[in-house]
Amino acid sequence: MPYISYPPPPPPNSHKFNKKVLENEIIEKACKDFLKTEASHAEKIDILLALRYIHENLLSPSLSVKKVIEQRNIRTHNFYDRFAGEVTLNGNARRTPGEYIAWARIHVARRILEHGACNLKELASAVGFNSYRSFYRACRKHLGCKPSEAAKMVQGAYLAGRSPLPALRA
Repeated sequence: MPYISYPPPPPPNSHKFNKKVLENEIIEKACKDFLKTEASHAEKIDILLALRYIHENLLSPSLSVKKVIEQRNIRTHNFYDRFAGEVTLNGNARRTPGEYIAWARIHVARRILEHGACNLKELASAVGFNSYRSFYRACRKHLGCKPSEAAKMVQGAYLAGRSPLPALRA
């Protein structure tokens, strides 16, 4: 996936600078960028419906596999196996719906971190994790580093115009 650059935020002393508004804009853009690239991989209709629901509700802390199944009236028989068979990450790893949700949220968090520094606990909440601990575990699994290490990698790399974080792991 190509590196997507985000415009730098206005200076803090600017009358137009509003950190919360900027963070919301970044979250929305990162989520939309993710949706453009990942939304059409499944062929079966129930898997596609599940993916659409996941993408539409990705930033909601209440999103769960159970909720996806209930909201889309998906038969649960073999759903996890079929989902894992249809949806691969980076073309090689089978993932259950829960693993896919965590991976997608880390993808959005990665884009936000690439834009600039932010409070990691607020970032975890903003991208839909129920706790910092679950964000921490997902970050370790999919980025290969702690959230604080990922944030440190961002410093300076953004100004240099390159992607500061390693590619997402499958």
